[in-house]
Amino acid sequence: MIFPQNNITFKGYDAAPLKRIYSDGEYCGAFENEMEQVSKKEGISFEVLYDGTKWTQDGKTIVEKNGSPYLIGSSKISPMLLYTMFGWHGIKGTKEEGFLTGGNTFIGKFPNGEKWLLSGEDNLTKDKEKISKAYDVKPENIHFIPQQNYHLDMFIRPVGYPYVLVNDPELVKENIEKLNGTKEDKENFKAEFKRYCNFQKIYGYSSCDETIRKLEKLGFIPIRIAGDYGWAVNFMNGIVNKHDDGTISYITNSTKCKDKLHSSIEKVFEEDLRTKIPNLDKTYFIAGKNDIWTENRNFIMGALEGEGGGIHCMSLEEPDFEMWA
Repeated sequence: MIFPQNNITFKGYDAAPLKRIYSDGEYCGAFENEMEQVSKKEGISFEVLYDGTKWTQDGKTIVEKNGSPYLIGSSKISPMLLYTMFGWHGIKGTKEEGFLTGGNTFIGKFPNGEKWLLSGEDNLTKDKEKISKAYDVKPENIHFIPQQNYHLDMFIRPVGYPYVLVNDPELVKENIEKLNGTKEDKENFKAEFKRYCNFQKIYGYSSCDETIRKLEKLGFIPIRIAGDYGWAVNFMNGIVNKHDDGTISYITNSTKCKDKLHSSIEKVFEEDLRTKIPNLDKTYFIAGKNDIWTENRNFIMGALEGEGGGIHCMSLEEPDFEMWA
């Protein structure tokens, strides 16, 4: 599916104008310079915080309360971080019983201005009253969807209500033929991807079709895309920034490395993304410094493959709520 060009409205946290992106100072050294450069181009401030966790996204979320940013977190969020965020940026915060893992949650707005929240069915917390209190979203607008992976940000990416990118493994299989490499390289990649998909089934994750049916039932318009190519390559795990003119930029994980086939995947993805989202302005791919374990991976690929997280997992977004319409 491709966006109807005369009917695109980018609204909501899912495609919000961003004010700041934060990453943890203990872990972001490998990609800090890249993110600073990208943020500068996008008119965003890139900030380093210290919470002692690599997955900055998961344990905390900046939400809007009374028109201002407010930091909520799990029971593990440190008091020092709460003090620091208030002291440095004037952002108050607290631990919330209704907190949902950040990487497993997306927030947006309907055309009438009401907020919606999507989260994964595997959440331990499904108490909508507590979630509503934490996120300032009406209980009836809180929805749980089937999970194709352990967190939503590994297989879907909202890009402006009602549109949601959804990873489709069948499209990945088709795109493997477009990659640079020998026939043997492609066959090896296919075999590895098959093992990856089999693992997903054994683990009990849902199918792409199940996710799409649920999203459609809720009134969203899913857009199938080849975004998850296996353990080391995931483009769904991205950050979206909305511009004043309604266009968006997409910040995601790079595949550039010494391996020719892997290096070609990001170009194929960007070409796909531009056909699906005509209002796409720029796509940025974050690589980080070379991974120390293998020549055929960059830092971000190593983090995805070895630890299960990419650039979205290692970032905390603060939308510009004054501009959020």
